[in-house]
Amino acid sequence: MVAVLALVAPSCSSHSGMSTSDAQDWATVNTVNALYGHLLDFLVVAESSIRTLSQQKDLQTRRAKNYLSGAQTAWQNVVAQLTNFTSTQAKAVPTLATTIGILRLASTQWLDALYAANKKVQSGEAKSFSDIAPLFHKAQVAEAQVRARLRTTAAAIATQLCDIETRNPGLTTTGSPSGDCAGASQLSS
Repeated sequence: MVAVLALVAPSCSSHSGMSTSDAQDWATVNTVNALYGHLLDFLVVAESSIRTLSQQKDLQTRRAKNYLSGAQTAWQNVVAQLTNFTSTQAKAVPTLATTIGILRLASTQWLDALYAANKKVQSGEAKSFSDIAPLFHKAQVAEAQVRARLRTTAAAIATQLCDIETRNPGLTTTGSPSGDCAGASQLSS
């Protein structure tokens, strides 16, 4: 990030009057925006893997076992993405740390439930999804609780980018921060 600031700060300051503080904030929040987008992509895959697993009639088939394994990998990937955020980024986006903490808890609950389900499937104790569905209740509740936080944090990121880009229109390719501002407005409503 220091290299990015070294490139952004002097060029923006000389051309658009951007302050060093705005350059640092923009670089930090823009990085958070990219990481958060990747996190949400991984979260969509993890949720989709659970839906696909839930549609399996017979969990003893190779295909169903592969879906179960895939769901575990998908949730492991979500946890891995959570480690990409830094304390500096958490300070820059006030809602980020809480959202990451709550999502980490929900992801861990999903992994615990999936490992328990895998044990039941491998032992032959679970034949259908209904045999393992109760294991997922706690994770589903935790994930539902994080939903609003995810949206709030996305809105906070978009709002911060909108504010910085409004003060420094040279940061956007069109000279107008309309994309981030529209996103902030939509997510805040």
